[in-house]
Amino acid sequence: DELKNKYNEIKKLFNQILEVFDLKAKKKHLDTLLATSNKEDFWNDPRQAKDVMQEINKIENLQHQIERIESISGDISSALSLI
Repeated sequence: DELKNKYNEIKKLFNQILEVFDLKAKKKHLDTLLATSNKEDFWNDPRQAKDVMQEINKIENLQHQIERIESISGDISSALSLI
């Protein structure tokens, strides 16, 4: 029971952290950046293109890390259900 309680506390904290990141807004921003990067004249301004690509990478990396944590959380939840 103690492990399950600790897990639930961690999951609650993680969900609060997710709210701070506002993933829906980040996804919308990512979509806008990707659309920008697909424009024909995107590379005409290399400095701006670099900034856009860095922002895309930053958001995609954040999404990947969150997905990884959610996957691990699911694994832990499954393991705890067996206890």
